[in-house]
Amino acid sequence: MQLLIFDFERCLAPNNSVGEDILLFLFNVIESDKRNELTPFLSQEMRLAFWRKPLDYMLKKYKPATNEVWVIGDCEESEISADNSLGTKTVQILRTGVKKPLKAQLHVSSLQEFVSLVQMS
Repeated sequence: MQLLIFDFERCLAPNNSVGEDILLFLFNVIESDKRNELTPFLSQEMRLAFWRKPLDYMLKKYKPATNEVWVIGDCEESEISADNSLGTKTVQILRTGVKKPLKAQLHVSSLQEFVSLVQMS
């Protein structure tokens, strides 16, 4: 099972501009994938953890292999650099005003494009 970690602030949406429903599409894709082992309890825990738990908490709790962790962010100086140092897969989401640095391993322009990337791996 792969672990997906998103930087939310300014990566997926502008600061403080959205409600929790913004990720329903992504949660539905994850939960409908027959390859995962999400029980209803784990599904609910995943949804809550997304909004409340930091990256280091998730990595300590689930202890995934670093090649199974995808970290999606937009900022080269923070999440992309930090995640490269952890050995995770780094995906930069390119939005208006974000430069395409060489530090991110992969680049996408939308969540739908990211979902396609994960499904192909």
